[in-house]
Order: sequence, then C-alpha cells, then structure tokens
Amino acid sequence: MSKKQNSLSTAEAEYIAAGSCCTQLLWMKQILSDYEINRGTMTVFCDNTGAINISKNPIQHSRTKHIDIRHHFIRELVESNVVSLEHIATENQLADLFTKPLDGLRFESLRKAVGVCENILVSSDWHAPSPKIKLYVIARLDLNVIPFSICDKKEERKFLMFGDVNVSVGVLIDINKGTKASATGRDLVGYQVEFNTYIYTHRKSKVEAVGGNKKTELALRTTMEKMISIIIFLLCISSVNSNSPIAPALYVFGDSLFDSGNNNLLLTLGKANYPPYGVNFDGGATGRFTDGKTIPDLIAEFLGLPYSLPYFSLRGSPELTGLNYASATCGILPETGKSRGICLNFDEQIDLFNLTVELELFKHYKASSKVSDYLSKSLFIITIGSNDYLNYAQPQLFYAKRRYDPQSFAKLLIDKYIYIFEKLYKIGARKIIMFEIGPIGCISSVTRKINHSGKCVKKINQLAVTFNNQLATLLRSLTSTLQGSEFILGQVYWLGYDAIINPSNYGLEDSTNPCCTTWANGTSACIPGLPACHDPDKHYFWDGYHLTQAVYKVIGTRCINGTNCVPKNIKDLQRHQVNIKYAVTGIVLV
Repeated sequence: MSKKQNSLSTAEAEYIAAGSCCTQLLWMKQILSDYEINRGTMTVFCDNTGAINISKNPIQHSRTKHIDIRHHFIRELVESNVVSLEHIATENQLADLFTKPLDGLRFESLRKAVGVCENILVSSDWHAPSPKIKLYVIARLDLNVIPFSICDKKEERKFLMFGDVNVSVGVLIDINKGTKASATGRDLVGYQVEFNTYIYTHRKSKVEAVGGNKKTELALRTTMEKMISIIIFLLCISSVNSNSPIAPALYVFGDSLFDSGNNNLLLTLGKANYPPYGVNFDGGATGRFTDGKTIPDLIAEFLGLPYSLPYFSLRGSPELTGLNYASATCGILPETGKSRGICLNFDEQIDLFNLTVELELFKHYKASSKVSDYLSKSLFIITIGSNDYLNYAQPQLFYAKRRYDPQSFAKLLIDKYIYIFEKLYKIGARKIIMFEIGPIGCISSVTRKINHSGKCVKKINQLAVTFNNQLATLLRSLTSTLQGSEFILGQVYWLGYDAIINPSNYGLEDSTNPCCTTWANGTSACIPGLPACHDPDKHYFWDGYHLTQAVYKVIGTRCINGTNCVPKNIKDLQRHQVNIKYAVTGIVLV
C-alpha cells in the first residue's frame, strides 16, 4: 500500500496492507453484485507467510496484541471464506513492480506479467488521443467476463457497467462482435470495443453522459480520483475470448435419458452399446439411448466443452471439463432398477462425484479455494425420477404403490431430493439444472400396456405433474436458502406433451411409434442389428422409452436460450462470471 504505516515488523506491515486491500475487494464485490455479477471466495496473494499465519490464527499472541483491532478485520473474512489469503513466491509478486528498485530484466518481466502496454491502442485505423494515456498497475486482476445484455430503446446492447460508489463515477464498456482488437497489448479476438465515460448519480438514479461516444477511445477525467477498480477491469477485459469455454466443466447426473455409457461396464440389462443405437452419432453406439446426441451433449457444445465422458470409462486422471455419472434403469430410490441388474442410483452418483473432488480435483488444484471457485463456475445438470414412477405404476412389481398415494410418493422423492441437493451443495456445486419428469404416460411402453383413450394415459401423466409441481417449489426454496446457489427448473413436461399432441409444430410426423424395431412389440429396447426407420428426425420416440435426437434438440435449444428453463435459461445463467485473483494496491496515470 502507498499509505505510510507504523509497524514493528514486515509481517505486521503486510498484514495491515492485506486488510486494507480486502476492504477494496469487498467494495468491488458489492458493486458487481448490484449488476448481478456474483462472486464467491476472493483470493489475495501475499509473499509474507507471517502475515498469512496471523490472518488464519484467531489467538492473540504477545507479538500481535499491539496491532489495532480494526486491522484484524481480515481474520473474519478468512474465517467466513469471503477472502482466501494465499502465499505467492517473492519473485512472482507483481506488487514489487512499484514498491522496490528492480533490475531491468525483472522489471520487464513483471511489467509483461501485469499486461501493461504504453498506449491504449485498439485498432489499426485508430490513433491515440493526445496526450497519450499510460497505465501502470501494481497488481493484476484476472477476469473471465461474459457480457450480459440490456435492451435500450434502439437496440439490444451488450455491455458491462462499473461505478465508483464514493465519487459516482462509472465506465460503460460496449462490446460487440467485430474486428480483432487489442486493449492492453493482448488480443481481444472477435470483438470490437467502444468506451464511454459516464457520471452515475445515485441520488438522481440516472446516468448522465459526460464523454463522447468515440469508437475505441478511453475518456478519462483527471478529477476521477478513485478509478483503480474500473481501470483494472478495463485492463483485464482483454481476457475475454470468443474461443474459450463459457463454463470450466459440465457434470451430468441421471438415468438413461442422460447416460452416455456408464452402464456399458455394469452387469445389467440396461445397455445401449450396440446398433442401431448411435446411428446418427459420430462415435456410433457409445451407450446413449438414442440415435444421436442427448441434451448434455447439446449443452456441452453450447458451453464450448467436450462431451462429458462416462465416469466408468476413465483410465487415469479425470477430465477437468466434467464427467457423466448417469446410469440407465436407476432412479432416486435405491430399489429402482435393481431388478434389471446393477446401476447407480442418484445418491451413489453423488458419492462418486464427491470421490472425484476429494481424490482428483484437490490433487490438481492444490488449494481448496481454487477447487471451490472451479466448482462454483461449473454447470450441473440432472434428470432422474422417471424410472421411479414407471415402477410405481406397476404395483405387482413395486410395493411402493401399496404404501403411498400419489401425493405421499411425490413427497417421498422430494425429501430424498432435499438430502441429495444439500449434499451436492456442500461439495461445491452452485449452478444446478434439474429437469422435470416428462409425459411418461405417452411413451409406447406405457400406452401399449394400459387401456386408455387418446394418445396418452392420463392417470400416469398426472403422477408426473404432481411430482413436477412439488419439484418447482423445492428448487425455489433451495435457491433462497442455500447462499450463492442457483437451482434452475427445466420445464420439459408440457413441451414434450405438446410435441406429442401437435408433432407437426415441431417438424415431426410420428409421435406414437418407436423408430427402431424393439422387443415386446414396441415397448422395450431396440433389437440389436435390426435397422431403424429411415427418417428418425421425423420421429418423437427412438425406442419404447427414449426420444430421438430431433426431440432432444428442441428441448436443449429451448433450455439454452429459450423460456423452458426458469427462472433463467443456460445462456443467462452463464452470461457473467468474474474471477478476481489479484488485489489492486495502486495505479499511476501519466
């Protein structure tokens, strides 16, 4: 810190400086939260182990009792996981750039590390205003920022807005896809940047422009005394890259609707690792219970991630881009699916994920704060419960119907959900999408076994509606009670039902018959080796239970950027992420 301090040791000086730094971080975090950019634990790097130890030890020792109580504020932040104080080697301490005399080699190295350039130049056809602005920062913020949309009267514009609370200063960054540009000596691929400076008046609750709207120009006013945070954000906005994934990982849980091959290695009848399954998938018959891609595959493509590999297919260290734990025939209750062999119920899937975190992620990231940050940004998608209800509908095979009425059975499953979701939250998951149970009374394995009128068995569908209503209430409650969590409901029931009743509205022709030739007259899995229909993209059902890739695309697309995932679709859920890694300790404008 630039402020003079009366300290008896370097550890004490670093400790006091770190505490002052944390107050700035809290201010920045609050500003970001005003614009719905939420951040978990923030990491501050310090090269003094003594200062770090003081912050983590609440015991008052003789050598620290003279430190003012107000400086111990950082202990509370560390204890509550608001801030994580971690050690950094002295040779990598970026703050030394402006606090110590350095030789030329190290000066150049640190200057390059903070991403500083002499001039703010943005495009080859633009000339810097006079006088040129030089920015030198003492420390760096590494940000992963995804622009979010706000509609004005003229057009939808993507921007980030930050304001200084004390002096009411804000900077509007207009980011639109365009030509290649460079904001701080680092390429900003696929984007065009426009900077506008605004005065943000809190008391008037409006924004008044004080700068022009000149393309690629940064208008700074010398009267803006507290622009540290905003300028650092501008420096680091160049880390936005259209080729980088939106989320670090995608973790998948569920049943055969999401299974991508786990059951291939289990002793069970529920397998799909043979043709004609996978006839439209690049990898062929991988274990997916459809002709092509599933919803997790489509979401992975949108996020810019590879498909989540089946957990049981791993050999060696797991993929850091996510895993698939879904297992066909299983459900929420432990007894579901066991009559067909071995499978992983919902609780067992979460246990395997927890094992992955403890044995692999901590080994890779070293620090718990980094694991927490990784998990909080990852996306978790779940669909499970259909098999529980298909069993419930057959009382001769499943005793639960003799013990529970529909409302009580739904509550039984919801109570199990509460336990599992809380466990998943404790492990570190924060962004969770849970899909409803679909119209199971319409699948051919049900309609061809139970006498009914119309396309679907209404009493079976009503079971799914009862459960889905309770699920929606649960997810809203969890979002409000589990701090920092976002539970999203994938509303697939009425979408799926409408596609069955009005298939032509979705480009389909057959919403009754399976595309492949199945066992038991269209009520079971595909028969190995027999050809499927020639137009699976016109069919709703692939086999006696599962949907075609065409239907999954409808559901996936509407959850990614439509209105069938509430209260946010996936695009909105992943639209803004900010990762603050280094604290700002000073800036010089020349």
